[in-house]
Amino acid sequence: MIRNFLIRSFAGALFIMVSFAGMVHSQTGASGDTGRAQISGTVFGLGANFSATSGIGVSLRLHLPDRISGMVTGYGFKTSDEVMYNFGFELQYDVVVKERLRFYALGGVSHFYDEFRNGPPPTTNTYSDPDRFGGGFGVEVYLTGLDICVAAEIALTSFQPSGDLIPYPSANVHYYFR
Repeated sequence: MIRNFLIRSFAGALFIMVSFAGMVHSQTGASGDTGRAQISGTVFGLGANFSATSGIGVSLRLHLPDRISGMVTGYGFKTSDEVMYNFGFELQYDVVVKERLRFYALGGVSHFYDEFRNGPPPTTNTYSDPDRFGGGFGVEVYLTGLDICVAAEIALTSFQPSGDLIPYPSANVHYYFR
């Protein structure tokens, strides 16, 4: 039931993003004669990522002048009773780049950690499957005039060490600059 809800949510977000494509531009610049947008240089992005595959938290993206993009994500949190952190990496390959949209294939890895300290001795990681990796597809649109891109993704994610394989939607938002 939850899996169907997540897949339907991703499909709805994808539909909305494609519907509004006429009002936005991709982060890569104007299109050339080929219909494929031309990337004139390296583009950086600072924002947030929410993904079971490639991590949750503050993210930094680097989009090279070719079709490759990489993103590093993570956060850390500590109190006297709890230690939490995660970090992840995502590699993207542009499949289709138009003036208004970017469709890409992705691969990601992450590690999640959460430890409660309810007295001696401290417990270990409460995640039964803290390591994750997977691959999938995403779509990104650029909000004209704001230099902000919003992306929706779906990835088939493997949770380790159990080996569970689950399709998960994810989202990220980045402010782009050169």
